[in-house]
Amino acid sequence: MQSHINARSLPFIPDFQPEFAFENSIADYSTRFFAEKTLIPQPLTVGEKAPSAELSRQQGVWQQLPGHLFSHSTVSIADLVEYKPLVISFYTPAWGEYSKLHLDLLDRSHQKISGLGGQLLVLTPLETDEISKLIKETGLQFNFIHDQNNQVAERFGVYSSIYPFWQRISGINGEVPFPATFVIASNEVVVHSFYTEDLSNLYDIREVLTAIYTVRDIRQSA
Repeated sequence: MQSHINARSLPFIPDFQPEFAFENSIADYSTRFFAEKTLIPQPLTVGEKAPSAELSRQQGVWQQLPGHLFSHSTVSIADLVEYKPLVISFYTPAWGEYSKLHLDLLDRSHQKISGLGGQLLVLTPLETDEISKLIKETGLQFNFIHDQNNQVAERFGVYSSIYPFWQRISGINGEVPFPATFVIASNEVVVHSFYTEDLSNLYDIREVLTAIYTVRDIRQSA
């Protein structure tokens, strides 16, 4: 008995075209690459405007503020830069030995920053009671403020929950910012930017002081 096959019942098998397969694989790779690239924190660079941020007077330890700001429930970055050039640095003890070196550098930098007419603000995931304990133990004399849920760090491009620091560096635990230090002028523009994923690389105080000196002169001549 002769069997009959209906050609229309067979599945359609297209001709294999290797050039199309290659192009598709390249397109897929490019899509993945750029998608992953957008997840990487992009820290603010020189010339960019600092993001707006309101910092609670109840979260952290404020030690140096102009008198009229002490009565405010919140203090903004705009409030601070109107007063003096602002150095913002991020800190967490989760960086291990690097955090001790960074904190020591901040302590040594503070007097020089103040002497040039600048001010120092340190932002941290630490809660207020932990900050108070740290201040008491170390005698630090600058503003040390809690950054709730790393909101300010995220706006500055030095924190991302999708691209966490612990995923980049072994031994890091918790949701913490990358090491970063910025200098912001009175017009809220970044005039110095330091960011690193290398825990052997500290910011250069000379570069910070140079930035403060430059914008201070501009401010005084305005």
